[in-house]
Amino acid sequence: MAEEKRNSGGAPERASSSQRRRRRRRASGAKAASAVLYVLIVIGVSAVLATVGWTWANDLLALNKEYSSTVIELPESIFQYQEVTDENGDTTTVSTALRRPPSPLATRTASAMWPTS
Repeated sequence: MAEEKRNSGGAPERASSSQRRRRRRRASGAKAASAVLYVLIVIGVSAVLATVGWTWANDLLALNKEYSSTVIELPESIFQYQEVTDENGDTTTVSTALRRPPSPLATRTASAMWPTS
């Protein structure tokens, strides 16, 4: 490290002008150019993020897909019907779906999927 010269009061002496480093000042054109470049970078990054976000929202929420409906038909054989009488004496028919498919082949292959109760 360079040694500092101190005067009698203990404060460091100022270096001569030849020893001081000169700081370069930017020209006003360079300052304006860097500000414009910064603004362009911020706008560019914002545009990229907006595009990616919009694409992800379309994929996730299906905003750009056509509406479609699907009909699922279940066979009558999977339902069980029971007559239930409530406390007022009214009878109601209640239908419940079977937990397992009725076919023996489907029962063997799907026994791990539908536990017996």
